[in-house]
Amino acid sequence: MGLSRAHHAIFWDFYGDGAITWGLVAHDGTRKPLHHAYRMLAQVLPRQQQSQRVPVTGARDGRLEDGTGAVLVTRLALGTVEAQVLMVNRGEAARTAAVVGGSGHVTPRSVTLFADPAVGPVAVTPTPEITLPPRSMAVLAIRL
Repeated sequence: MGLSRAHHAIFWDFYGDGAITWGLVAHDGTRKPLHHAYRMLAQVLPRQQQSQRVPVTGARDGRLEDGTGAVLVTRLALGTVEAQVLMVNRGEAARTAAVVGGSGHVTPRSVTLFADPAVGPVAVTPTPEITLPPRSMAVLAIRL
């Protein structure tokens, strides 16, 4: 059928010189911004059979503010108190967000922010409230 190598287009942009493609890795082998976004999402998705998605109050299906924001929380395994939180700001304005537990705001153990496609994800200092710049995403490691 002539499709023996079609799957390569998903991962690697074999067309250079600014061609618009959907690959995760650029023609020269560098990671594209989409690769960073998928990698951050993969950190939050359940990796073990015992892992589970945690429902978020006020965010039906993880949607916030009619879809300009999104959140996904995953408990790493049953019986643990560790979780990963993915926060996404699709809007044009900065947003402040927080993880709120039974005793109030939870300070994450670590925060990785992806706000600049030219730089990629960077570790930032964890604080009880996280400011997401426009069109950015963050992964938080927390204790529930």
